[in-house]
Amino acid sequence: MGSDPIVRGSFYRYRRRCGKASCRCERGALHGGRAFAVRAGGRSRTLRLSGVDLEELARCVGAYRDLRRVRAEMVRTFRELLRQADKLERLRQISLERLKRRRGSPSL
Repeated sequence: MGSDPIVRGSFYRYRRRCGKASCRCERGALHGGRAFAVRAGGRSRTLRLSGVDLEELARCVGAYRDLRRVRAEMVRTFRELLRQADKLERLRQISLERLKRRRGSPSL
């Protein structure tokens, strides 16, 4: 998984009108750019990316996604391991009646 820094969030492109009557966006050529969406404090926030190294941010977001993918795989693997351990426990379990019937076993 590596030791790269991680950042939770996602990139997206936006297109919008600025609202000025004489602007080209009023004729259909919308303004555009890239933004970054992130959840913080239970709320979604959108951040503009001016002054941010986009390549490094993309690497950090990719590292976060890789970490989450590996974590999900670990969860599936450990769930299956626990299921198998429970199954083994059920197969090995015997009742008190069977214990009493065994020869040579002391009385309970």
